Order: sequence, then C-alpha cells, then structure tokens
Amino acid sequence: MKKALSVFLAVLMMFSCLAVGASASSSANPSPWHGDAGSGKPATYEQCVVTFDAAGGTFKQALYVYDLATGAWDVAEAGSLKGVWAMVPQDSASQKPTQTIKTPTVTAPEGWQFDGWYCAGYMSLKATELQGVTVGANTNLTLPTGCAGEVLQFTAAYSPAEPEEDTMATVMGILIKIFGTIIGILMYRGDADAGIAMMEKVLGGVLG
Repeated sequence: MKKALSVFLAVLMMFSCLAVGASASSSANPSPWHGDAGSGKPATYEQCVVTFDAAGGTFKQALYVYDLATGAWDVAEAGSLKGVWAMVPQDSASQKPTQTIKTPTVTAPEGWQFDGWYCAGYMSLKATELQGVTVGANTNLTLPTGCAGEVLQFTAAYSPAEPEEDTMATVMGILIKIFGTIIGILMYRGDADAGIAMMEKVLGGVLG
C-alpha cells in the first residue's frame, strides 16, 4: 500500500511539474504587435511599440490607430479616443532603440489634472531604465536601448485639481461692493468704504 501510494504521489508530482511548465510557457506570451519582416505584423523585432493608457482621460489630438484584428489603419478624431492607444511604427525605419517619439496629450477627467505619463515598464516584464519614470505630454522621448521587440507601457498620472473658488462667495463679494458703494454715497457722504464695511458687517451676521 505504501509503495502504491508513493508511486501515485510521484505521478502527481510529475503532472504538476508539467502543468507549471505549461503555465509558464503560456504566460510568457510574445507581443501581439511584433513579427518577422513580411509576417503581416505592424512591427518587427527591431522596433518598439509604445502604449498609452489614458486612464479615464481623453486623447486631445487626432491619432493613427492600428486594428490588430483586421490589420487596418484608421484615424481617431481629436477628443474622440479613450482607453489605451498603441503607438505603432508606421514604417520599418521608425521606433527603434535610441530614436525619439512624441508623447500624446490628454484631457484629464473632471476634477483631476494631468501630471504626466508614468512608465509601467515592458509588457514582457524585462527591466528598463524608464520603469517608474514620469514624462510630460507632447514631449520628445528617447526610446531605451533595450526596447527592440518590446511593448513599452505608459499610464496617465492624475492628481486632484485645484478647487474652484466658491461661486456664491464671489457673487456676494461683488454685490457687497456695489450696494456698499451706493449706501456710502447716500448715507456716508460719498464714503464708499464705509458703506462697504457696513454691508460686510450686516451680511456677515446674516450669512454667519
């Protein structure tokens, strides 16, 4: 019985090793954007694809969009594209290591301000010197030396926008100056400051 159990456990361990190997193999998916020259893929293994995740924002400018499913190019109008945009090489000579690209611009979601593009690293998880770096919009970015055949990922970074001045307080301030000036002319012999001071005192007591 013990011998049979040992054999059974050994078989289980063998299958578990095979399963782990298969899982590791399937998880290391190659980039869907890259292929050998003439393969029909939009980028060769000498080029870098760069993705930008607007993270709730909207891309400001018109952008060329490549459809992986159909292999077709399209143009997204300014202000129409959200989500993730892939900057794909438009010819065989562009987007290679040490070349520069121009980062896109975004409109932040309401209540937020755009702080820049945060580099989340390569899709393959290979190390890059840009990991954790934040670059601005509409910036000339030099592609890293090891980016060939990689997908370099950026995500929009936002922070809360500065709160707008209280509209009611602004309106009340204007009204106090107008009516205070009138009261100053009528009751304080043209002393507008005295009229404004009186209005502030009265309304301050009413509004708390």
